[in-house]
Amino acid sequence: MLPPTSPSTLRHKLWQDVLDEAGPLEVGPACASFLRAWIAMGVERMTISGRLGPSDLANARANIRAFVQLMKSEAVFLGQPGRLDKETLRAAHRRLERKGLLTTFTLWPFWPNEFVARG
Repeated sequence: MLPPTSPSTLRHKLWQDVLDEAGPLEVGPACASFLRAWIAMGVERMTISGRLGPSDLANARANIRAFVQLMKSEAVFLGQPGRLDKETLRAAHRRLERKGLLTTFTLWPFWPNEFVARG
């Protein structure tokens, strides 16, 4: 069995959080690929920075769920509330970029402060 903080275990937990938060919504293949890559990048960032403790994992899990909630909101605005796809992903990403122009925020380790666009 893998240790609780192995990268593979973290990626699996975070992907399961995506699926749980998406609920009955279908996650399109392009969206799933992006999210899996985003999770892998976030886990790598956590590992490199040595932030693998329980509070770090809880923060990462809350943030990936927050992003999925944002995607679900965008899906409603786009008129496709039953599916998360590349269009909902792009819309959520644009909203994060706009938010980054107005305020400092983070969805660490997926969208850390230093990667937020600033005006």
